[in-house]
Amino acid sequence: MRTITLLSLRTFRLVIVITLLLVASCLAYPPRTSAQSRDLLTVMTRNLYLGADVYQAAQYVPDFNAVSQHLWDQMQKTVFVDRADAFADEVIRVHPDVIGLQEAAQWYCRPERTGRAQVVYDYTQLFIAALARRGAAYEVAHAPSSLPAEHLGFSFPTVPYITTVTDTTVFPPLFGSESVSCGFAIYDVLLVKTARSHDVYRTGASDFVFDYTLVPGFLDMNRGFAWLDMHIGTQTVRVVTTHVEAFFYDNLEPYSIGQTEQFIRDLGTTTSAIVVLGDFNNDPHDPISPQELNTGGRLTASLACPLQSIPLNLATARDDCNTYWMMRHAGYRDAGPDALAATYATWGYADDLAGPAVGRLVESELRGNLPGLTARLDYVFVRNGVEVVDARIIGNEWPLHGWNCTQFSQQANAATTASLLGLPYGAMNACAPSDHAGVVATVRIHDSATQAQTPPYHFANSYTFVAMFLGIATAIWWSVRQRGTPGHIRVHAKHKRRRRHSA
Repeated sequence: MRTITLLSLRTFRLVIVITLLLVASCLAYPPRTSAQSRDLLTVMTRNLYLGADVYQAAQYVPDFNAVSQHLWDQMQKTVFVDRADAFADEVIRVHPDVIGLQEAAQWYCRPERTGRAQVVYDYTQLFIAALARRGAAYEVAHAPSSLPAEHLGFSFPTVPYITTVTDTTVFPPLFGSESVSCGFAIYDVLLVKTARSHDVYRTGASDFVFDYTLVPGFLDMNRGFAWLDMHIGTQTVRVVTTHVEAFFYDNLEPYSIGQTEQFIRDLGTTTSAIVVLGDFNNDPHDPISPQELNTGGRLTASLACPLQSIPLNLATARDDCNTYWMMRHAGYRDAGPDALAATYATWGYADDLAGPAVGRLVESELRGNLPGLTARLDYVFVRNGVEVVDARIIGNEWPLHGWNCTQFSQQANAATTASLLGLPYGAMNACAPSDHAGVVATVRIHDSATQAQTPPYHFANSYTFVAMFLGIATAIWWSVRQRGTPGHIRVHAKHKRRRRHSA
């Protein structure tokens, strides 16, 4: 494996600084005039990042109190209230008509003994509020007599005494207690400019039939998509946002393949212009060789998932285990920028968002990416009378753009990484808005047929409910075994004894 030499690192720093400055200088879009806007649509896809790594937290199973505390503590470190401002600043620069969100989370909690769950953080509403403070009005797309363009994905339930979290700052004003039961839900959401909301005439959402259960009853990784139909002048367009599964087992077809097959099939009856926004959890080069440096845990080649061909292009690419090429082979065009070019990677910032993940710096240099970004996962796909006018990556400008994370460890990590790369560092932009960058595209809609059919509605597999029952039963058994009988638990609650939790 080649190592980073002093000369190559200096050259790399210079190239990165110049690239970042060029990107920053051309990001501002002038507002479009009404004459220009008649058949144009600007869209943006953005993974907001849950703020915590559920796969890391799963190591504490079956101690679900420890799982819950780990998730909550990591989320509090990646403060979405502040990140929402950074996302809103991006929107102000590019003026999208429609924004496709992934991992738009709701974190909710409830008192241990009685009471209903209360939403503590709602990423979608916090994002909308941040936009409103900048004079930009957006709302969740919701046509009359339709379901909103909002898909409820995977979630982590609140179960008293099983998912207990302690927070001495947030909880007392809300619940009168330092310890409550907490969980979260993930959404795929389509936001539309309020000024254009009257153009939206139909909305909806659907599950993927097959999903993956990480922790039965607690982390069923439900996935799906949200969609809207809208008028663009005299044309119509369908816009969809989705987030397919990231998890896979070695030498087995990834879960995302079956989900993408259904996605393509469900949208197959779409006759109007169609724009797909999403996190497809595959780089076009996947699967990569097991011998390649793979600090980001990408899919590696196996008997079930053979290597991609060289040279790699639409004609030679395999789509057995690659969602990107499945979409391309189904007739969708990648709006760009060039997904095969390493400089347009969109994933790889650290879990705590303190800039690029240090462990990925060597790999990103070898691949020719921006620092720490090691894979392209986020795309805008188009079909049926859609002409791409422009496309670019947004959110990859660290450390020129970010938010002021205040944790000492985040500031220290960000300062160290910036120093190592020879990049300018400022505490106000120490952390990236998300572990993903996003994509912005402007398209022209023409020759679009009227859309008569809606995508079919699906509900996730019924085995989910069996898994939920078994999972919660297992968690109760574990809790009773750790704390004593159910009566003993009630005595603890009565005397407000603090629950054991993991840092």
